[in-house]
Amino acid sequence: MRRGNGRQRQPRQEPQDMPDAAPVILAPDLPAAKEDPAANLSDEQAAVYARLREWRNAEAKRQEISRFIIASNATLAEIARRVPYTDADLQAVKGMGPERMKKYGDKILEVVRG
Repeated sequence: MRRGNGRQRQPRQEPQDMPDAAPVILAPDLPAAKEDPAANLSDEQAAVYARLREWRNAEAKRQEISRFIIASNATLAEIARRVPYTDADLQAVKGMGPERMKKYGDKILEVVRG
């Protein structure tokens, strides 16, 4: 048997029943609502970012894994911003941990260098 809390439920009021109530606007909780990680890239950086995404997508397809297992868009955008040329430079990018470095570091640097 379910016990109540002693309060009666009030009927739900529709917005037209509340003339002074301002409409509530909620931001969508979809991934598209997030800020574009590639925003504010220079033309050169955007070209690097595009090459990185193309490589990542092809590699993910080859391995039959999600492309975000290889690297997120945010990580690729940060790599494009920094344009790393050494392993140490690439390791400084958030999202480039030891495993990702071991698996993909050399190829990412190759793609960055064009």
